[in-house]
Amino acid sequence: MTEIYFVRHGETDWNNLELCQGLTDIPLSEKGKNQAKQLGEILLKDHMQFDTYISSPLTRAIQTLEIIKKVLNDKKEIVINNDFIERNFGTLEGKSFKKVTEVLESNTKQEEIKGFETNDTLSKRIYLGTLKLEKEYPNQKILLVTHSNTIKGLMYYLTHGEFKFANPIPNLNVSKFTVNNQKIELNNLYLYTGLGTDKTCFKNF
Repeated sequence: MTEIYFVRHGETDWNNLELCQGLTDIPLSEKGKNQAKQLGEILLKDHMQFDTYISSPLTRAIQTLEIIKKVLNDKKEIVINNDFIERNFGTLEGKSFKKVTEVLESNTKQEEIKGFETNDTLSKRIYLGTLKLEKEYPNQKILLVTHSNTIKGLMYYLTHGEFKFANPIPNLNVSKFTVNNQKIELNNLYLYTGLGTDKTCFKNF
């Protein structure tokens, strides 16, 4: 069985401004760097150790993982995996979250936006990428830093579309999944969460 701990990257200036990032490569803000350090300290305190470290190719994810690894004093190399890059929001990148929210639950609206990766395409990409991890890293414990929509995409696939993309995945949230004989199971969507976030804002799905 392979254990995968999905971590959403730390906060960026665009997160703070409530702007859609997608594939736009925005680095961490100072707050985001501090959040990553704080999560690293929590993992260290809980004696969490990992066999493999994987990151999305975007800067905000790589920076987050570098900071966590430094706190854990782990010298392993970071593996860059393009399967877990953020959703392409097409022409909505740089726009307000409100404009994006309007199209997240409608595949018809998504198809009208140039370059937008639909829910179905996104969720299948993340699902297949997660299955590959079990084959490439059997019986390992993986820390994978990625993005909110990639984690939501996996949940969307596993729940056959019942999980809503409007459900929050806060910065530095850790979600644990296991993969056993090519079957993915959710262990805990909010294993570690709430770094500066009010947990009561979470919605059921």
